[in-house]
Amino acid sequence: MTTAPNQLVAAVFDNRSLMRGLGERLYSLASAADTMGQTRLADELCDIAEAMQAAAKRVLDAHSDELDAQFNETRRGVGNILTALVSGIDIGRSQATSAGA
Repeated sequence: MTTAPNQLVAAVFDNRSLMRGLGERLYSLASAADTMGQTRLADELCDIAEAMQAAAKRVLDAHSDELDAQFNETRRGVGNILTALVSGIDIGRSQATSAGA
């Protein structure tokens, strides 16, 4: 089963890929419009493509920052658990050694 963070990552990258593909198609249309002498239309299509791709990148960057923060928080939590576990083992050993002495 895919977890929510994995679904988020997949959705963000799918969105970025889709926007990149649509942007390329818009650039292709802009080139065709420019060839036919419709420079104003070509410029507008290029502006739309650039805006779409910039927005997709902002979404990617925002979610990347959020996922990095979640990962770091999880890593700290696991570190704390492992430290507590090792401390508990050390305490148990010293108590066993004291009791056996």
